[in-house]
Amino acid sequence: MIFAVIGFWLLMIALKYARLKKGVWDIFWAGLITIFYSLVLFETVPFFLDPAWIIYLGALGTLLFFNLGSVIKGKDDSLSFKELESKYQALVKSSEQLRTRFLGTLDVLEDGLAFIDDDGAMFLTTPALTLFNLDDPELSEATFIERLHPDDQPALKDIRAKAKKSQKKYHTKYRIQSGQKYLWVEETGLYIKVDKTPMGVVQLRGAEVRMFPKTAVDVLNYLPQESDLDAHLLRLHTEEKPYRVVAMRLSNIPGINAKYGRDVGDMMMGEFLKKMKFHFMKEDAIYRLQGILFIMVLKDLRKADMLEKALKEDSSLLQTTVDMGGINESVYPYFGVVHVERFDAHALDVKAKAVGALKEALTEDLQDNYSIVEV
Repeated sequence: MIFAVIGFWLLMIALKYARLKKGVWDIFWAGLITIFYSLVLFETVPFFLDPAWIIYLGALGTLLFFNLGSVIKGKDDSLSFKELESKYQALVKSSEQLRTRFLGTLDVLEDGLAFIDDDGAMFLTTPALTLFNLDDPELSEATFIERLHPDDQPALKDIRAKAKKSQKKYHTKYRIQSGQKYLWVEETGLYIKVDKTPMGVVQLRGAEVRMFPKTAVDVLNYLPQESDLDAHLLRLHTEEKPYRVVAMRLSNIPGINAKYGRDVGDMMMGEFLKKMKFHFMKEDAIYRLQGILFIMVLKDLRKADMLEKALKEDSSLLQTTVDMGGINESVYPYFGVVHVERFDAHALDVKAKAVGALKEALTEDLQDNYSIVEV
């Protein structure tokens, strides 16, 4: 009989645990009472009640403990069917709103997007299909990489593999086949985890590089020309305030054009000039005299001194390296600097002196890549 009571007790505990997820103390008290029952039944410990009464009271206590314990230990958090249905409808509505917003975002984006699953399956949005001259939005990542220029395939595989492992944002450029030609593409991507599975989200846009002199590299497109430089020098001479004229020649760009194409050379020149403007110029301008010959006019003498210090220390401020696809090249600039402190000579002579200083820097006799003269 005692085993029946014990079994009934444990059954009540199991039901309560399934309902409330709280049964540790119940099991403790069940074990303690079981030991007490056993001691009384086997007359190890004297007790004033008959064992039959103990069994009866134990069974009754079990029922009371089960019902009262539900209140003491916690409450039943289970929801009614109507409440569950209401929660489900709210989740469905929220999910539909997210889906609609996502699809709307895809419709207004001008740049292409690609989604890469863990198994290598890719899905491209319409702007990306147009960019790559494709019809089917679904293809494998391997097929996509096969369309790249052979020199750029290893670099893209490597950068995506590293991004997948680190889950950090990356940016790269490469050449991919579009119709009968190769197109330069900028890719910005990030790998995220969905249900513990990595998925790549990639933004794709054309690098917008065309043949020189017409190019979409803005810093090249909108540079003022030599006639603008002459007018500027004449104005500065009338103001009689000290300034610096810096002639720059990007000596290895012709070789890069021959090796990779003029579009690559344009991009590298653009990156170098943007760096110059960022570090050393505010309202001052860069003028283009010839294909790879540029002149900076610096009215801010503090910035000019910073430039000369960078030249003398071979600073990283002047080093520009372009790493895209299978291309890793640096720009090798030479500088001719003129300090304009006097204004008795003709203004346009300053331009000739800057070009002359640059030619001196280009001679094999000079170890440095710059020459500085005073006027």
